[in-house]
Amino acid sequence: MLVADQNNEAFCPCQRSAWYPDSAYNITCENGERSGYGYEYQQSVAAYTGWTYHYIEANWLDSLNMLQKGEIDLMAGVSYAEGRAQTMLFSDLPMGEEKYYLYANLAAANISVSDLTTLNVSPARVSEYL
Repeated sequence: MLVADQNNEAFCPCQRSAWYPDSAYNITCENGERSGYGYEYQQSVAAYTGWTYHYIEANWLDSLNMLQKGEIDLMAGVSYAEGRAQTMLFSDLPMGEEKYYLYANLAAANISVSDLTTLNVSPARVSEYL
């Protein structure tokens, strides 16, 4: 993202921002109106910076790839990871905090919370999201 002095000709108040479908961060109403935590956060940033946003619609993973390639300038809702920090600039303070849980079917009597070897799971391709 190019951030320059407003007196510099390189300054661009319009930022290309990811817009991926999400029930909390990016919501698009039937009438096209935008809302959500990510949207409201960016509007708060715009109040300080004078930025406007041009939203680029894609899924989350494609948006992340576009950010890494420099095809967009901003993306809300990206978890910090050391690998990502090598190619992306993260804000000093997080937008929020999320907790993730592993859910299991209570009717599955063979699963024990004290013995993880009772879980029958397939390995996920987690590296695609890092």
